[in-house]
Amino acid sequence: MTTKNSFNIFVSNFRIVYRMLIFTIIILAILGAIAYAVYNTQIKDITADIKAIGIQDDIKEYVKDYLDISQVSETESAQRLEADFQQFKSIISDSLLKVNWMSVMFFGSLLLLSFILNNVLFCAADLIDKFMHSKMKYNLFTSFVDNIRSSLLYSLLSTLIIVPIESLAVYFLLWAGLKLINTGVIFSLGFAFLIFVTLIAVINVFKAYWLPAVIHGKDNVVVGLRKAVTKGVSHFPEYIGVFWISIFLLFSLSALLFVASLGTAIVIIIPSYYLFLLIQGFTLYYKDNKLSYYCSECEIVRAMETKY
Repeated sequence: MTTKNSFNIFVSNFRIVYRMLIFTIIILAILGAIAYAVYNTQIKDITADIKAIGIQDDIKEYVKDYLDISQVSETESAQRLEADFQQFKSIISDSLLKVNWMSVMFFGSLLLLSFILNNVLFCAADLIDKFMHSKMKYNLFTSFVDNIRSSLLYSLLSTLIIVPIESLAVYFLLWAGLKLINTGVIFSLGFAFLIFVTLIAVINVFKAYWLPAVIHGKDNVVVGLRKAVTKGVSHFPEYIGVFWISIFLLFSLSALLFVASLGTAIVIIIPSYYLFLLIQGFTLYYKDNKLSYYCSECEIVRAMETKY
């Protein structure tokens, strides 16, 4: 029942997805410009050194000579190619400091992106809460200004705690997927996907109450996190079923949309995924606290009327 109500709220507030998307595009454009300014010179220096070796021409020459009858020519080409690769390794070794610095900057950019997107998510949560308890509608920027302190602290803690855990779950899926693809066991690949869904569901069980407690309950961010973990432990059997089904359906539908749209639907899929799970947390919070709420423009869910 909470999943059905969450879907109704999601449909009624789908405009928030577009607002999140606009904010995300603006943020990515800014970070992309910064990354280009930082990395462009270093990448140009490394690629220029590699081009100066002439490795591309020597590879073409080697392939041409390999197809030729003359073995002498092939041997000479192979010697030149081997010398080129030695120079290539030397360039990469000399540029290792640059490469390491670029890697640090890349991961730093990802953390910054996560921090900013968590701010957007916090503002979206505030809009959802206002709709659910009063059917009022605001914009993201107004929400950010009104909640800037809590939003920044939540984003910091979420970036440092939740993002690494979710990243490990994604890493597990990629690692298990590659291992199982090599064995050619398709059914095992599906099993790895189910484990991944379970891991993401467990993560959401323990963070579902966090934003509702901060935004609607007016708790500070640290207290809200503690309440979320406590509630996740005490209501684990009920919550895990709700989130497992929701996440499985979300991933399955997202995969179908991604394939059907040739990948272009990804810009809508990502914010929709996060918004729906966010709404799921609010419906659980309202239910457990016996609060009535709007699930559409003209439908109110009364306290105690819903089941998990």
